Amino acid sequence: MALQDSLADLAQMDRFIARWQKAGGTERANYQMFFAELCDALGVQRPNPRHQTHQSEIYAWG
Repeated sequence: MALQDSLADLAQMDRFIARWQKAGGTERANYQMFFAELCDALGVQRPNPRHQTHQSEIYAWG
């Protein structure tokens, strides 16, 4: 089962790379979508939205 999971992870990363390898536009135009999809490809949580009441959020969009 671990081998199948690893192969699935590699396939997901390959799709991510293929999608973004030829991306155009400026970095500023794409960085949030790129980062969110990178989090998905790595299997980690996306950043939380920033809230005025939670100024101490470390892992959030700035």
